[in-house]
Parts: sequence; C-alpha cells; structure tokens
Amino acid sequence: MKQIYCILTILLTFSSCNYLDVVPESKAKFDDIFKQQSECQKFVYYMYQNIPNPMGHCYCPEHMAGDDFISGRKGAVNYFQYKSILYGLESPSQSYFGMWWSGDIPELGGRRTNYNIYASIRHCYMLLNNIDKVPDITEENYNTWRGEAYFLIALYHHTLFNFYGPCVIVRQEVDVNASGDTFFQPRSTADECAEFICGMYDKAASLLPAKRPDAELNFATAAAAKAFKARLLLTIASPLYNGNTEMSDFVNRDGTHLINQEYNPEKWKAAMDAAKDAYEYCEQNGYKLYDYPDASIADGFQRSVRNYHDVFCKDHYNTDEYIFAIGSTYSSQTVIRQSAPRTPNPNGSGSYYTQGYRGDFVPTFESVEMYYTRNGLPWDKDPETKNINPYEIDQDAGTVKMHLYKEPRFYANVGYDRGQYEIDGTSIEIQLRGGEIHGSTFNIADEYQNCTGYLNKKFVNAQNYYDPTNNTFRYFNVNYPMMRLAELYLNYAEAEFEYTGSLGTEGLDCLNKVRKRAGLMNFEDSWALAGGMPSGEELRQIIHAERSIEFFIEGHRYHDLRRWKEAPEVMVRKPKAWNLDGRTAEDFYQISQMPELMTRVWKSYWLAIPIQDLNVNLNLVQNPGY
Repeated sequence: MKQIYCILTILLTFSSCNYLDVVPESKAKFDDIFKQQSECQKFVYYMYQNIPNPMGHCYCPEHMAGDDFISGRKGAVNYFQYKSILYGLESPSQSYFGMWWSGDIPELGGRRTNYNIYASIRHCYMLLNNIDKVPDITEENYNTWRGEAYFLIALYHHTLFNFYGPCVIVRQEVDVNASGDTFFQPRSTADECAEFICGMYDKAASLLPAKRPDAELNFATAAAAKAFKARLLLTIASPLYNGNTEMSDFVNRDGTHLINQEYNPEKWKAAMDAAKDAYEYCEQNGYKLYDYPDASIADGFQRSVRNYHDVFCKDHYNTDEYIFAIGSTYSSQTVIRQSAPRTPNPNGSGSYYTQGYRGDFVPTFESVEMYYTRNGLPWDKDPETKNINPYEIDQDAGTVKMHLYKEPRFYANVGYDRGQYEIDGTSIEIQLRGGEIHGSTFNIADEYQNCTGYLNKKFVNAQNYYDPTNNTFRYFNVNYPMMRLAELYLNYAEAEFEYTGSLGTEGLDCLNKVRKRAGLMNFEDSWALAGGMPSGEELRQIIHAERSIEFFIEGHRYHDLRRWKEAPEVMVRKPKAWNLDGRTAEDFYQISQMPELMTRVWKSYWLAIPIQDLNVNLNLVQNPGY
C-alpha cells in the first residue's frame, strides 16, 4: 500500500518537478507533447497540478476557517492563512489565497499559496484541441484523456465558484495574440456558471470510466463527475444563490445581477435528481459506504466506533467510499503531527519536522457539542439525557457527563481529557489539564498548545510512530476525501426536504444509510423516543447537523455555512473552551472563551478578487464586503 500511496501523491508532486519539457513555452516544445502517446500522458498529469489541496492549512481556507477545526492561538497569519478569513484580514490588496491570480505578495514572506487555476483551464483546452495529433493513441486513452480535460475544466471552474462566487467562464482556448476584449471578460452570473460547469461534468461522465484501478486512484472518473455535479446543483439551489435579494447590489457594470433575485424551488428538484443519479450510478459500479465492523471487538458500540474511524485511516485510500480524493504527504503528515497528543518538549531544539506530536490542531468546542447522543438525538431532545447537565463532572469517570453519552462518531473523531487516544501502536490516556503532559504550559509564548480542551482523531492511525530517542517519525499517510458516497446520500435528503417540506421514504432511506454505518438507529426510530419527527425549521437544522457531524473537519462546514447563509452569524461568535489552565477537574471543566489573539470579523461570503486583476480587467467587479 505504501507503493500505491506514492502513486497517489503524483498529482501534487508534479507541481514541484522540472516539467519544462511539456510546458508549452514555445511552438516546438508544445508540438512535441503530441508526437507520441507517452508525452501526451505527461501533459494529462500536468493538467491536474493546480487542484487546491483542501487538507492543508497553507492551501485552502476551508480546512480550518469553518467552525469545526482550528489551530492554537499562536502562529502568524502568513503561515496559518485561514486566519485571514476569521479575523477580516483578507483584502483585494492582500489576499492570502492565490487561486484567482497567482502573483506573489512579498509581505507574506513567500508563504502565499499560488494556484494558477486559469492557466490549468487553458492547458485542458490545449489538450482537447490537439489530442487528435497523437499518432499512436489508443481509443481508450483518447476518450479517457478528453474526459479528464472536461472534468478538470469543470472542477477548476467549480473551485473558483466555491471561493469567489460568480467567476469568469473560459469556454475555449484563447489565442495568446487575441485582443484585450477577448481576454477581459466580465463575470458570468451564478446560474450561468452552474450551467456551464454541469455541462462540462456531463461531457466528462460520458467519456470517463466509472472507477479506477488501484494504480490510477486520484484520477477523474465518471462517478466523480456525476458526484461533483450533484454538489454544485445543491449549492446553486441554496439560499446564498437562490433568490438572495440581499445581493441585489451585486451586479456587473452593465447592471446584470450576478445572483438570481427570484427564488426557484425547481433548483432543489434538480439537486435531488442529480444526487439520485449520482448515488445510483456509484452503487451500480461498486461504490459503497465503508462498513467492516471488527468482529474481534466484543462490544457492538465499540465496533461502530472503530468502524467509523477506519473509514478515514484503516487504509491509505478508502477505495469503497472515496469517489475522489487527493494525496499529499506534507498535508497528511501535518494533520497527524499536529493532531496527536503533544509529545514532551515540542518546543525544544530540532527542525520543524522533528519536534514530536503537537496536539494543537483541534476540534472546536462547538463541533463537539454538536454530536448526537447514543440514541441519535440532540442532547436536549433525548429523554435519557435532557435532564442531565452535560457539563457536570462524573467523579467516577473523571470527566464531564457530556463525554459519556455520545454517539460512536464522537469517540471515533474526538479526544477528550481522561479519554483514550490510539497512537504509537498503543492506547494512551489523554491528560489535558493545566500543567499536564498534553495540557497548558502556562506560557502563552509556547506555540504548540491546545486551545479548546479537545484533540482530533480523524485521519490519525495508531500505526503512526514517533521515536523521541532519534527524534523521528514513521507516518501512516492517508488520502483526503474531496468527495465520498455519504455526501450524495445527505445531498439527496437535504434537497428533498427543501423541495417537498419533509423527508419522504427515499430521503429517509438516504439519511438512514449514513446513520446506520455510524452505529445509530434509524432517524424515525430515534425521534420516536423524543415524541415524534421534527418538522419545518427544526427539521432543517437537524438535517444541517446530520451533515456537519458526518463531515467533521472535511472542509464541508466552511462552504455549507455560506450557502445556507448562516456564516455571518456563526463565524463572529466567540468560540468556547474549557478553562485550559485549570489543574483540577473542578477548575478545568469550567466553560470559558477560547483564547484568540484577534477579534473575529465577518467580511464576505467569498475571497477577495485581487486588485491586480481589477486594475487590468476593467470589466470585473469586486465581491461584496471588500
């Protein structure tokens, strides 16, 4: 499997390779690409190089700029770029994420992430326009490589749309000698973007294989094309884009509204149909929810805990459920190293990579509270817990009662004081109180400290080892899911509710597939314990919670809060934490504010378009809030 992982990481390592032999710097070199199939294959790899890495705190804001995962209070913004979103530092003159534009900003000390997405879109069109020249190409490669080009054109536009909203659509390869009017196009409306992107996903699906063999994981498939199309249609049906009259002033220079001003319920129907088409296609082609409970574990609840944890780190790549994933050795190792309980003296001497585990990439207090009880209900709805104070200390367990009644996904994902954490081939007790091995050092100058009183377990396999004697790691690297089957089921359930006002048989079936794998009883059975199924706004919020729990620290929460239009309220709240300096259980388990160095500011649903682009392309308009 290590050999397979190396193959999987090829997509990210290409961006750092010397690849001038295929970069079309000159006509002669460009023509060489299409003289034989082997060279064309290299160019196909090259087309993938600017897919933003969602797992890295240095690459995409979605990993930590939602409200479910965060790093410690220390750390400069030019390294932890997501902080620019939380604290209102993102601006047209200093954007920390180079997706729209790939120029450097010297003030960021070289830490700015540059993804030349529009250049990669151009490369895809170059392949489509020249692949017929390859004399020895097989029919299979001819179809598959064109399918990959269409998929990446869609995915790159989809990425721009996610982070910037309505973008400039590139419909064909633009001649480098074309006039300025050809280059300098205005932004297309949100609906036009969705229509174009979906059309490209459809073309890709008609050409690509449904699934890839192990040696070709992380490459585009028809299943991925259908799945991402379903995600986009869910987004365009959501409140941010569907009849959002708060965006009435967000217009192009000719007065065209970039966000649809009239609500259209049929967009939810389109999202339903796309989700169903995608999950049925996936099921027919061998995709399924990962579900291999370990029979050697006697307790059924613990089997469910282990099973859900294994979804993300039993194997390097979950070939059952992952529809599209990305492999990055750097990002995988960073999450592992920063999540596991802190090793003694992480601030001591040694290089950045050899200072032990750090325990400072952590779940937020709010995400921990969101988890259901064992009965699959919110704490205040479950008849077994609603009269129990979740913050009361259980003296026998040495922790608060909130930690004793949770569902399997909580124990699979979250480490808490006096709970267990599997690392270095064993299970250790977490000790997070002030002065303890994993807790506060009482010195705010120490960077690698926990800021909420919780630890992250997701993506961390017990086979990760740190050798303090030699100051070295042995990592169990994992891939990061950009799309997995569970999303399609929850997409359908959400779209069905929004379209019909309730959950029907199919919506409940989709929801229950995800809950069953998580070790929960059916939705309707859980809510029967609480007096009956919720409805209206309560049901909407429950559906949102189902999604946020299932996709904890997978980057979904960042985008979901925005498309639901909940972000302006949620993201300015002062996050909670336990009293991190408390030495005793009584002192530690006091709710306080999470320590932050700056004040949270809400600016915009999207990133800023860099001022450089606005100055060059006078047809562009800036995003609201900047």
